[in-house]
Amino acid sequence: MMHRVTHGKLPLRELAGATGLSVSRLCHLFQNQTGTSPRRYLKATRLAKAKEFLETSSLSVKEVAARSGFNHVGRFIGDFRKTYGASPSEHRRALLRSDLRTEDRELITAVP
Repeated sequence: MMHRVTHGKLPLRELAGATGLSVSRLCHLFQNQTGTSPRRYLKATRLAKAKEFLETSSLSVKEVAARSGFNHVGRFIGDFRKTYGASPSEHRRALLRSDLRTEDRELITAVP
């Protein structure tokens, strides 16, 4: 169910109700099983999805943020930088440069 929650707030009450647990007990059990809180897990899932969009699409950073469930682009950029060590734009540029270098090496080695 956590993987399906990508937009909006995490419905902890709804999740707890569906499992018959209190919100605090659900959070406690989730933390014990995953090593992280439900909110941090959701943020990490959203950031991973955003990284995938940046690496496989030409969507703008604003579109990537929205499609990944972030309501504020500035917060998304800050969270992405904190997690991956570069802004979304920097990450995409570095990936493109890396791909170009790989293509250049393949071309050079293919020439007799």
